[in-house]
Amino acid sequence: MVPDRRSAGDLELSSHRGRGSDHAGAHSYHRRHGRPFADTAPRHRPGVRAPVGAGPCPGVRRDPRRRGGRRADRLRLRRPRRLRRRRGRARDVPGSGRRGRWGRRGRGADPARPGRVGDDPPPRRRHPTRTRPAPVRVSAEPADLLSLARRAADAAVATVRERPSALEVDTKSSSTDMVTQMDRAAEETIRAVILADRPDDRIVGEEMGDRPPPTGADDADAVTWWIDPIDGTTNYVYDHPGWNVSIAAELGGRTVAAVVADPTHGRTYSAVRGGGAEVSDRPGLLRLVDPPPLSHALVATGFSYDPARRHRQGLVVAELLPRVRDIRRMGAAALDLCSVAAGRVDVYFEVGLSPWDIAAGSLVAEEAGARVAAIDGGPLGTGSVLAAHPALFDEVIGLLDELGAASV
Repeated sequence: MVPDRRSAGDLELSSHRGRGSDHAGAHSYHRRHGRPFADTAPRHRPGVRAPVGAGPCPGVRRDPRRRGGRRADRLRLRRPRRLRRRRGRARDVPGSGRRGRWGRRGRGADPARPGRVGDDPPPRRRHPTRTRPAPVRVSAEPADLLSLARRAADAAVATVRERPSALEVDTKSSSTDMVTQMDRAAEETIRAVILADRPDDRIVGEEMGDRPPPTGADDADAVTWWIDPIDGTTNYVYDHPGWNVSIAAELGGRTVAAVVADPTHGRTYSAVRGGGAEVSDRPGLLRLVDPPPLSHALVATGFSYDPARRHRQGLVVAELLPRVRDIRRMGAAALDLCSVAAGRVDVYFEVGLSPWDIAAGSLVAEEAGARVAAIDGGPLGTGSVLAAHPALFDEVIGLLDELGAASV
């Protein structure tokens, strides 16, 4: 064993430097190598030369903290890049008053002191942030409103086409006046499509009521939309053909664009005021042909949900039936009006309707050449409607007045 040649002073100095084996790094070294920490390779001080074969230089002890520091560096390098601590960057410390590099507090917070931490420009993104363009506003031109109505109707049909096996059915004005969750879903869809392009318009729907335009909206091109998300809900509930999605755009008190989508038959009726009416399964515009005499006319009608009114309407139909070819009751006002336009019935009348029931279908019938008016002579959309070929209209309304159809 090589004798320890250090002087007493050196030994005393060594005992005050980190206390050698008392350090955690020394204990770790002992466990790994089985010998005291001081027996490691010597570190030389300037001017002190260790004899060949001697132990560590006199008065020189390894600082265990240095050993631990190198080991920490190696461990840091082994960590995945995403786990390594980044040095030299200020971090936000909640509640401490310090902010990170872009917090602009502390060093570099003063813009008059350039070149300090916090004044560097933000790092350049590989892909610049894309901003969503503002929605394109659809004009109040009837053709543009028709295009928007078609998109809304298509979206609503896609929502309700797959009829759920278990419908949630509620009632409204009476126990026979049904509404389902699909009615509400279709109306929500229609409103979303319209408001995305015309957020200042008024929307009136059968299920969700009146949505007035926002305060301060421009009245110059104010449009009111009349929506019946599922016209003929009873047919829809019973999975019977004859329900539709009805959307009309009103400008200046007149309906200027209309869409009636008939999913069960795979066709859509549409019309623009002054531009004619059409249906998707036929080429060209819809035009009425010369009608038969009233005694051979096929007449469509509908009935109220109120039991007392239904009874009176039944009495009117009982008196009317012997004077015409036959009676049809399809159960959807918008499709009845479109049936007049397409020549599937010759006359349609009904009492007890709402504006959204007839707003779209009446424009389709008018643009196809039919005459459409309220039975009682009042404004259209106030409760009753009659649609017929102009050659039949006066005769039909005279007969209905005789039977008291307007007062039922």
